[in-house]
Amino acid sequence: MELRAFAEQVLFSDSLDRKLVRPTSPLTDAVPGEAVRVKKPHRPNNLQFAPRRTAPPMPKGAAFGVPKKRAVAHHIMANHELQAMEVMAMVLLAFPDAPSDFRTGLADVMFDEQRHTKLH
Repeated sequence: MELRAFAEQVLFSDSLDRKLVRPTSPLTDAVPGEAVRVKKPHRPNNLQFAPRRTAPPMPKGAAFGVPKKRAVAHHIMANHELQAMEVMAMVLLAFPDAPSDFRTGLADVMFDEQRHTKLH
């Protein structure tokens, strides 16, 4: 699979499951294509970005003893992992002329972020 196709899968899929599919074949960077600037990733309807200053804050300390607060923390961390993966996909599309080693390194980190997202 081409790095570009993997980045597009992560950025443009409306399915969280599809965003989290790791390629089964080795990634190549033979056809990076033209630079594409994306303002925001596609997201499933149930994972849309909250309006500014409306998302709950990360619970602290003793709050982790409360199941609902732990659930908020898990949600925040999963979203953080997903956003990291999406930002790296944006970089892959925006900078097709970056060194291939750098680009494949980003994909390796994206694999970690996929795995981390699945943990939450």
